Parts: sequence; C-alpha cells; structure tokens
Amino acid sequence: MSIASVLSRLPAPRTENAVELDAGRWVRWLQDHLDPAWRPAEWRPECWLFTGSVQEPRSSVSLCRTAVCDTVVSPANIFCPFCKEGQKKSPLSAAEFARTFVPLRNRVAFGGVPEQCRFTKDGQRCVRPRHCKELCATHYTQWKTHTTRKTAGRWEDTAVPYADTPACPASACPLPGLYGRGLCRHHAQRFREHRRIHPDADVAAWAAQQPPYLAPHQFSLLPLPEPLRWEVLYGLQQVDPWLRIFEPPQVRRMVRDLAGTSTLIGDITDQQMCPRSTVAVLRMLSRVRTAVRAGHAQHTGTAPAQDDVLDLRALGQRSRTPAGIRQSKTVDLRTIRQPWLRGLLRTWTIQQRPGADEFARTLRGVELASRALAQRPASDDPHTASLRRRHCRGRRVPYRAQAGRRTSRLELPHVHRQPLLRPDRLRPPLRHR
Repeated sequence: MSIASVLSRLPAPRTENAVELDAGRWVRWLQDHLDPAWRPAEWRPECWLFTGSVQEPRSSVSLCRTAVCDTVVSPANIFCPFCKEGQKKSPLSAAEFARTFVPLRNRVAFGGVPEQCRFTKDGQRCVRPRHCKELCATHYTQWKTHTTRKTAGRWEDTAVPYADTPACPASACPLPGLYGRGLCRHHAQRFREHRRIHPDADVAAWAAQQPPYLAPHQFSLLPLPEPLRWEVLYGLQQVDPWLRIFEPPQVRRMVRDLAGTSTLIGDITDQQMCPRSTVAVLRMLSRVRTAVRAGHAQHTGTAPAQDDVLDLRALGQRSRTPAGIRQSKTVDLRTIRQPWLRGLLRTWTIQQRPGADEFARTLRGVELASRALAQRPASDDPHTASLRRRHCRGRRVPYRAQAGRRTSRLELPHVHRQPLLRPDRLRPPLRHR
C-alpha cells in the first residue's frame, strides 16, 4: 500500500470552523438543559444578574444586624460597613450595640440611588437625583456660579426643572447617566480606566458587557465570555441543590477570578485556573466544574449510563454542615457485575436515602456479594443465584474460604441469610431506634 493511500485514510485535521461548531453545539446543549425557574425571585436571566433576597432561607442574605438598619448584607447576620465602624468605636457589646444603635447617614452609599432634587418651579419638581445642597448636579452648578459671581437677581429665575433622567447604558444599572459619555458615576470611572489600555474603545460596546455596581448580595455573569458564561450558570443550577446555604459573595469572587478563562472544561487544576482564589472560592469552583464536566460528558456521549451512576447529592443526601458536601458523591455501580443486584442497591438507596457511613458499608457488602456470585454459574439470574454455604473437603466453610479470607456480612437486609435472592420478596429494612 502506498503512502498516499495510507494518508488518504487518516481523518482530516480539525479546523477552526469545526471547533466553533462544537462550541456552538455545546452552548445550545447548555441552554436546553438550564432551569428557567431557577430562583425566580433572585435571578434575572435577561441581564445575567443575581440579587439575593432576604426572604429566601437558603441564601446567605439578611438585613444588617442593627435592629433599625435596613441595609442588606451578605453573609447573613453581620453589620453593614457603616454600623461596623460605629461598633468598633462603641464600648458596648455587639448584642447591646445592635439593639440600641441608630445609624444617621449623611451621604448615600456608593452605588445607591439618591433622593430627588429639591428644586421646584411652577409646581413642577426636578426629577434628577441630588448631588449637593439637596440639588442635582446641574442646579448645584447654577447656584454655585450665581453665588460666586454675585450676580444680580435670583438663580432660580433662570433655572428649569428637569422632567426626565437619562439612564446609564450599562445593563441593569439603576443609576442615572449624568456623567461623561452618558454614563453613571460608577461606569464613567470604570470607562476612564478602560480607555487608558484601549484608547479606541467604543462606549456602547463596552457598556453592553458591564454589570451594574454590585452590592455584597449580588453577582453578575455578564463579564464572562461564551461559553464560560453558560457553563457557570449551568454549574450553579446543578450545584444549588447540594448546598445548604447559597453564598452570592463566593460566586462573585469566583467570577472575578475567572477573568481570562474561556471554559471550565480542561485538564488544569482549580488552583491553576484561579491562583488567587481563597479556599471557599476554590471549593465552589470545584463543585461547579464537577457538574459542568458531567454535563459535557453527557453531551459528547462519553458519560456512563444513567442507571449505572448514583448521584447521592441529587438523591437528597446533604451535608450536616453549612459548608456543604466537600467530596464528590457520585458512585459508579459498574463495580457490581450483576445487573439485578445493581438495580437492587439503586432502589434501596433511592427509597431509604441512607447516610454516608451506612451507604459505604452497604456498598462494600454488595461488592463482596457480587464477587462471590460471579464465581458461580448463572449468577445473572436472581432466581438461581445463591450465597448458601457449601461443603469443602468435609468441612462447612464459607463459599470464599478457599481464597484465604471470610466474606463480611452484607448490610442489605434479608439478603445474606436467604438461599435465593428474590427481588420481589425483599422488603425495606426496619430502622431500630
């Protein structure tokens, strides 16, 4: 056979178009498997913004610990920054301070929407937010110019109240676009920093990829590129049932540390992907990547059969601590050779939802039984399979005695003592108190 004929049989190299096509299929698969009803009171899919609600018990969000403060904080049950400064200077205990302290703020927190301008003329009040002296930026400038130059008359005679407020072009930004290039104060400052690196940047294209000013109980996936944005959202939805408490600050830090990453599917470790992340962020990233990798294996057809894998977290086995389950809870049942015994363990796990220790003991016992049955004929039929004792050289010994060790007692009820394993005769175990 000639070299040309051999080379003609080799598969063609993957081109950029093929890679883009695979990425497009992967994004469509993620979109088809997203839950549109995921946290409807907190997640806004049209702008990729998550805002934690104090009414959601599984979110680490609450009001400030101070009794009369209405600032939303995250993690829950802490002081807001303003009250925290007062608590540091107070000789009272934290509980007494939270009960008696009354915050008196003389300025609006950064990112907050100020009150309406107080200027009124002919019964019409200016609708733009206050800037200084209870006036908006334009009316304050007019007042200051009139006062400094000592112009005759009143400055109110030439001022006109505004009936509309331009919106900031950034997605979901509640602040008015009264600063340079029609941006709000926050995004105007961010855009000036961006222009230092990219002098020819267009403000409209830049603002379309910018999240609003994020409070501690918020995070946004808008800065992430595709398909990373869809991967993180899919992973968060899959991870959410495994967690006892959902912490928005950890997700926001994870999004920040993923800058420069294009996908979560890869061979690099979590530490290499986010070298500056804390332990809590790396733990969240590991859970999200585990869910995304499982979804990608299902998308490519390389995942094992659904009946051969048990996801204990999805079956309701949650952690006893707020930190959540740290170790992977996916168990591959293909170590059990008999399909009927595999189905028996699966049904028992779904019905009983055992704890980690109880499931580990049961799984070990079933694996030992599977190995013992594999050495006997017709072990694939539950009606003929048996673990009865047999005689070996005139002595009554366990079936695996010739291997040099005894078989441990199985934890599955009504299995280790029955001569015939009949799945239709098995009953759920009695739980002794």
